[in-house]
Amino acid sequence: MNESLTILLADDDHTPRALLRRMIESWGHQVLEAENGEQAWQVLTAQSPPRIAVLDWMMPGIDGVTLCQRLQQQHDRPLVYTILLTSKRDEQDLVHALDSGAHDFQSKPPRPGELRARIAVGQRLVDTHDRLQESLQEMERLATTDALTNVPNRRHFFDLAEHALQRALRYHTPISALLMDLDNFKTINDVHGHHVGDAALRRVATVCQAGMRGCDIFGRYGGDEMVAILTDTALAGALEVADRLRSTVAQQPVDAEGQTVALALSIGVATLGNGVTSLDTLLHHADTALLQAKQAGRNRVLPYEGDP
Repeated sequence: MNESLTILLADDDHTPRALLRRMIESWGHQVLEAENGEQAWQVLTAQSPPRIAVLDWMMPGIDGVTLCQRLQQQHDRPLVYTILLTSKRDEQDLVHALDSGAHDFQSKPPRPGELRARIAVGQRLVDTHDRLQESLQEMERLATTDALTNVPNRRHFFDLAEHALQRALRYHTPISALLMDLDNFKTINDVHGHHVGDAALRRVATVCQAGMRGCDIFGRYGGDEMVAILTDTALAGALEVADRLRSTVAQQPVDAEGQTVALALSIGVATLGNGVTSLDTLLHHADTALLQAKQAGRNRVLPYEGDP
């Protein structure tokens, strides 16, 4: 085992703790010490805790088994591999500790070769756990992100938007929808090529997402359409945001393989009111306003004012 680790060593008995610290440090690791369970818990709940903890079973305040129980309940925290130091031999005690979240045992006084091997096992488990978490996060990202524009895809947008709408209805707060369409997208593809069309969509997505607040929801609706939900925003504010996005996009043409292509957005805006209680209706109203903006000459923002 060549990689250096930071290891928590918790034991209320100073002399064996000092001997054990020197032993672990001789293997090239850094040791953080705690002389009781309360100190150990403070270290383990820090922002970047040590990933391996060697804990004396019997400590004042919080014992080693209780620390393992608490760690097991921290589902949103990094995995900490726990090795209990104990003189206990009773099977029921050991089963209780394992059920409480302990990963391994080491008899007292610890045998150097055995402890070093157990730490190596812990390191392998922590590394494997981290790789698995990274894989799961990447799978989640791929499942919720549009591959071309790197913004939330339609399904993920609808999940987030539905939650935001229900919150707005529950607390009687305003909420608005923007449906955005890249003008003349087919012409861009036909004249300049699909690679330029893809670059145009990415540019629009980047500009629009940068123009949103953290509480707003933005995603790709499909094809050349983007969509946004503006939380706590009534119609006047939504129109202002929409026109700012439209203007910013118009000021940022796409340069692709020596070609400069001007971009323009048409945006339909709708808000809660007049009995709107569903996301589908809200987006239908925004889509109606978008169609009217396209028919009125493109590169403009229009609010929903009723179905034609």
